[in-house]
Amino acid sequence: QRSHEDGWCAIIGGHVVRDPELPSLAGRYLYGDNCAKELRSARVFKRRAENDRELGLDVRGLSSFAEDNQGHIYIPSLTGPVYRLVQR
Repeated sequence: QRSHEDGWCAIIGGHVVRDPELPSLAGRYLYGDNCAKELRSARVFKRRAENDRELGLDVRGLSSFAEDNQGHIYIPSLTGPVYRLVQR
């Protein structure tokens, strides 16, 4: 559960990862916040989020998430760049 007291102001919902190049995130829902720069992921089961964790990635000014027809995840920022999520 996230709140304004935790520094969150506008939770930005994302996508469930289907990119075969991201096996460690397969099936996880990505999300973040416009004010808190960290990206997070969770498993969603029957309207409940479980195993919520930080991705270890920061995006300032997160505005949305996008997915192409190959399942690649893109993360646009209000500060200008559009990031693509890749496995390291």
